[in-house]
Amino acid sequence: MAISSITTDYSTRTKDILIFLGANPAKSDKQPVTAAFGNISAYCAGVQKLIQRYFISFFTTIGSQENFTDFGSNFLQRIISSRRNITKTEILHIFNFANAKVLGDFRTYQSNNPNLPLDEQIGRAELTDAIANGDTLSLTIKIITLAGDTITFVLPLPNTL
Repeated sequence: MAISSITTDYSTRTKDILIFLGANPAKSDKQPVTAAFGNISAYCAGVQKLIQRYFISFFTTIGSQENFTDFGSNFLQRIISSRRNITKTEILHIFNFANAKVLGDFRTYQSNNPNLPLDEQIGRAELTDAIANGDTLSLTIKIITLAGDTITFVLPLPNTL
């Protein structure tokens, strides 16, 4: 369902710098979302902030952050080390292990920060589709917030396989 108007006042919330660009909230079809740096800064809050934090955590390789050595998951490392003709079943298997780690981290953070808005707290995340084509991997992920919002989006990962 497309977003046709703002129904939540985000003016009193903490905000993150928006790095995932490309999604048009007025469209209801699946859209690719890509990371972009160096553009004019924008802020995000609510569901968009949650999705961005999930992806940063999911795609940061464990051990790559000097002072946060347990931050992230091994998803990209395991996908990249897989053979080029990886199957959807193998992608789902790798996703599920990485997702369990990230969701555990989010649940710990959420329990330590009880005043977070419900639309900035994750309830579930699941892989609904994965397409491996040549050296590109495309993931369709559904996130359900504790507020009950369901968001499905496509994340293309070029030159991954």
